[in-house]
Amino acid sequence: MEARWDDLCRLHPSLEPLDWHRGILEERERSFQAGSDALLDWEEAKRVIRERIA
Repeated sequence: MEARWDDLCRLHPSLEPLDWHRGILEERERSFQAGSDALLDWEEAKRVIRERIA
């Protein structure tokens, strides 16, 4: 996924997120900066997602 994102950014450097997606990204950034959200490594994130959908 990371390689695809890098290709997309390289091929379309002026590509901007849609307004609704930008809002989500900004909210998540605010939450992280406020300390109410934490970063997870990828393995932990997958575990949490699997538990939520199981």
